[in-house]
Amino acid sequence: MYVRTLMHLTEKITRGIRVYGSMTIRRVSLTLYALRLKRTYYLKQTLFNAKQIVFIIGGISGPRSIIMANTLAEKGYEVIIIVKNNYFSMMSRDTHNKLNIISYNSVLEAALLASNYNPLVFHCFMQYAKSEECELMLKAGFKRVVFETYDSLKGVRNIRMRIKYFENIIYNTEKYCIENSAGVAMRDFGLVCQKERYGYNPKREIEFLDYCDAAQFKENSASNYDEIINVCYCGGSHEATRPGFVTERHGLVSSLLSKENIHYHMFSAPSVSEIERELLRKYDREIPGFHYHGTVPHDELIAEVFKMDASAFFASEDFSQQTFFTAESIKYTCSNKHFDSLAAGLPLLNSGNVCTVLLNRFKEYGMVYEMPIDRIPELAEDFKKKLPELKANVLKYRHLFAVQHHIDRLIDFYKEVGASND
Repeated sequence: MYVRTLMHLTEKITRGIRVYGSMTIRRVSLTLYALRLKRTYYLKQTLFNAKQIVFIIGGISGPRSIIMANTLAEKGYEVIIIVKNNYFSMMSRDTHNKLNIISYNSVLEAALLASNYNPLVFHCFMQYAKSEECELMLKAGFKRVVFETYDSLKGVRNIRMRIKYFENIIYNTEKYCIENSAGVAMRDFGLVCQKERYGYNPKREIEFLDYCDAAQFKENSASNYDEIINVCYCGGSHEATRPGFVTERHGLVSSLLSKENIHYHMFSAPSVSEIERELLRKYDREIPGFHYHGTVPHDELIAEVFKMDASAFFASEDFSQQTFFTAESIKYTCSNKHFDSLAAGLPLLNSGNVCTVLLNRFKEYGMVYEMPIDRIPELAEDFKKKLPELKANVLKYRHLFAVQHHIDRLIDFYKEVGASND
């Protein structure tokens, strides 16, 4: 027993040294890189190109950014995409315009590649706690930088690092990028919370959600609503503090729905662990109405989803206590799966306690049906009756949530940032 305990402690200490030691080295390197890059950026300045936009993609914003890039290209802009190498193949596959896509391996390489251009804006798409590319560019003196994070952190997500100092470094990096960039593009509503609670002060900002791509709009053939209804969930089933918590929720929901002749189809995100996948495959074998489809590439997902009758997103009452989400993130977060569902012509079946700010906007157009988990048996028949009307509303109003409907706002924002030269 003592040997096993000692081995466990040794493993934890080793892992801590590896994680926190690596973070310390990155912080020191970033400072040295900034000093080196500042001179390089100054010497390499080229002529300003008001019709050129450079995307730096360091996270999982691939589908969002490629739709934006394609739409900007159709508006006559030259879009340069500098993307982390592990996202390169996805970006190359999804584009239907001749975009210039360049991959990079390191934070310094990303900034060096960006220094070859003098565009209207540099739009940095960062991921969670990894904003070093944007931070380095700002410290090196890059102008007209637009910062965006896939999900807001401070006050919205719990990083839960064992050493508070390193946790604060991540939060402070996010704040630095928000307040020192020429502008902030908000994929979710987290900045609203950060401004109210922590006094974050961006120079300028734009709400530009994931939206959907009108080029992908599909209209599926109506099901026979008197028989089997098919609903789907696309996304994660992990990130729980208690192992299996979120995945178990899918099993519970599908068991309740199947008793009402509603089948539950699960398309998991690439990040879902093999342990969670095995549990999902177990549900597929044991629950009659549960169907696990594994991970489907984003460019093929809408074609699969549009075969369904509705898109489902159920969260239990203790969701924020059991995951790294906070109560604020349940309110302010925005899920791209909602927009993909609209593109596929699907109404939204929701438990009513997650993505509430976003869902309130969808409700204005009659595209959402709220069904708390504990009321599934009570509300299932009413949902079936209203499904044709819900779907008709989606087809009528989804264009209001397409990138094409909002792109001119983004271009005006870019022009404001470009004119400021901040």
